[in-house]
Amino acid sequence: DLVTGATDSSVILSSTGTGADAIQLNASAGGIDIDSDGVITIDTTADELQIATDGADTVFTGSADGTAAITVTAGDLVLSDGDLTLSGGDFDVTLDAGDGVSITKGAAPTVDVFTVNGGTSATDGVDNLQLTFGVSAASGNVIDITPSYIDATAGATSETYNIIDIDAFTATQNASGDTGVIDAINIGNLTQTET
Repeated sequence: DLVTGATDSSVILSSTGTGADAIQLNASAGGIDIDSDGVITIDTTADELQIATDGADTVFTGSADGTAAITVTAGDLVLSDGDLTLSGGDFDVTLDAGDGVSITKGAAPTVDVFTVNGGTSATDGVDNLQLTFGVSAASGNVIDITPSYIDATAGATSETYNIIDIDAFTATQNASGDTGVIDAINIGNLTQTET
């Protein structure tokens, strides 16, 4: 041990080298363990912080579900390639007034662009998609669809293009004495109050 006991001491590794490996820690067979009772600060001034793994994960172990394990206080979090996979917990997004959520395909799609599979619910009042949006002294739409259709291929290649498509399905009613109500589209009463 370089420093032992409850002393106000420091271990400093300092290098004035200008090479890429001015200070290098290398464990050729084992691991490297950094354990601190306080804050660990890594400051690269103006350069990148690169973490490279040879085929393994980079794991951040947090304290509990709902508690931040990674916090970005400024700047963007960029994923240049690969997938973003959430295997558990919630996915919550809070946006500023001038910010939005945008999903853009970089090439012609070969699979469905956006898919929501909510599974099968056994709880009343659960929706697969809930949209809440209001206006005050302004115009707007809760849903705005901008379609486009082009068929430039000659020959027997007639296409079918639907703005909204609801697939056929068979409702199963096995509960004796119950009467199920199945609606394709259910629009509630619209009332207006003058003030």
